[in-house]
Amino acid sequence: MQLVPSRPRPGRRARRVLVTVAVLLTCAVPAAVAIRPVPLDWKHTVGDPSVVKTTKNYVVIATGAKVNRALSKNGKVWKWKSSALPNLPSWAKVGGGDIWAADMEKVGSRYVLYFAAPVKGKTGTSRCIGVATSSSAKGTFVPVGTAPLVCPSTFKSVPTAGDRVIDQSVLDGYTSAVQSQAAASRTWAECKSSAASPTTSVPTSPTTGPTSGTSSTSSATTSTSPSQTGSPTPTGAPTSTPPVTGPTVYPDTCGPSPSAKPTKPATPPNVIGAIDPSFFLDSDGTPYLLYKTDGRPSSIRILKLSADGLHPAAGAYSEELVDDAGVLENPVMVERDGIYYLFNSYGDYSRCSYATVWRASGSLHDWSGSPAHSLLTRKSTHKLCGPGGADVLVQPKKTTMYFEAWTCNRSYKPCGAHFWAYGRKYERKHPVRALYAVKLGFANGAPYVKKYLKGSKH
Repeated sequence: MQLVPSRPRPGRRARRVLVTVAVLLTCAVPAAVAIRPVPLDWKHTVGDPSVVKTTKNYVVIATGAKVNRALSKNGKVWKWKSSALPNLPSWAKVGGGDIWAADMEKVGSRYVLYFAAPVKGKTGTSRCIGVATSSSAKGTFVPVGTAPLVCPSTFKSVPTAGDRVIDQSVLDGYTSAVQSQAAASRTWAECKSSAASPTTSVPTSPTTGPTSGTSSTSSATTSTSPSQTGSPTPTGAPTSTPPVTGPTVYPDTCGPSPSAKPTKPATPPNVIGAIDPSFFLDSDGTPYLLYKTDGRPSSIRILKLSADGLHPAAGAYSEELVDDAGVLENPVMVERDGIYYLFNSYGDYSRCSYATVWRASGSLHDWSGSPAHSLLTRKSTHKLCGPGGADVLVQPKKTTMYFEAWTCNRSYKPCGAHFWAYGRKYERKHPVRALYAVKLGFANGAPYVKKYLKGSKH
């Protein structure tokens, strides 16, 4: 996809104004980028890079067993140092595989590391997001707490996470259903209690004479007459025994008991993990965490964080921004002039078709009208193989995007078009996820590649 304004067609006097038009276009249209970009580092695997700028150094971290880390004076030439996360949190599975796509950010006076670690009781691909801190970007990061920051609710072998990958609308609906069920149960119980203790009246005895105006003498006088059996019977008394009746039966107007309880909300079954954490600080100072739900369909979600970046904000739950039937991952957010730009990778990272796309929205929470546009593809990057896993470093005078792409044969050259990292044929080519970088520009509300940072062939 072309992300630059098209050139105007020259008029009849094009020969006279050719130079003027060329100058104007040079100012208005982004310049063409260099042919055949060279990686900054192709001797080390730098998957899912995250870059920060400290006072003296650039620091990059990457996917690895303990979060690989390198330093640079200029953001181009890198020296690999000790790992950033030597010890895993208690909920993580030691030896369960690499720590995926960690993100390092300075929050307040310290550095915070967000990472996706394998968990106990799950397969090697299932991960949850944890958080660790250090006083320095070059220091040792120590995990925070005994539970993950983000983890699906279906992971029963893991302590309950701060965010369980459930929409707030679902949680609110469950709370409302519980309250409604409780109210219905109380009403039913009151109805049953009332039916079991009905109000009754004592029946009036039969009388034979006037109830008023009768003297005591007449009321005490009783006459007799022969009965059918020959025994005298008081005049006015019943001549037969009343029928014997059972207990009074009252109709059940209360209905059945509302015993069915609402189903507890849970993470959707297609979600097999939470990965690719990415910190974002909004222009109003509110911190957020973006992440990907692993599985298909996949989605990008956002979670409001506490001021220190270590926990969900009070009462906050994550919400979905975008989803896709395929694979969306590695989200990173940038805000410019009131517009939010969401970058993410798309596709299979192990193939050359892996790409970086972007969206723009005037709202941080509504991306319904924001289609994806291509930024880094095999075609647009002069045949780089799988340009993705990007991170964006915003500085006062420049914006740089660091990303990965495959190189083969222990060289700086990209792997071929049909490359697949897990194919035996290509495993023999010693593939590496090399580190690249471009300077980003923005024109007419769209990001574009201004130039590649110059790498080294040696």
